[in-house]
Amino acid sequence: MTSERHSARRLGYARSARHPLQRPVALPDEIVVALVTVACVLGLNAAFTSLMHLTLPFLISTAIPAYPFVAYLLTRPITRRGEQDALVWSMMIVILSFLTLFYYAD
Repeated sequence: MTSERHSARRLGYARSARHPLQRPVALPDEIVVALVTVACVLGLNAAFTSLMHLTLPFLISTAIPAYPFVAYLLTRPITRRGEQDALVWSMMIVILSFLTLFYYAD
């Protein structure tokens, strides 16, 4: 029994079997910013069609949160990323979505 424990520890099985939820899976920054962008685009679309009863061109009004995401992806290889960079870009996308919503609100 003891030799099985030592071999399991040596192979790294003991920690994962003991604490399966110890470390949550961290999403890459690009996925986090993409999820925020999708949520904002869907939220704007729902607000424009259901609440405001507006039919606006997609690329002008509803897809506005996608433009900073494209800029984020294009500047990724040439800029140095910080720890809070995904948070900054996500907040910029959310603020831009609210500004778009307030612009078209009557």
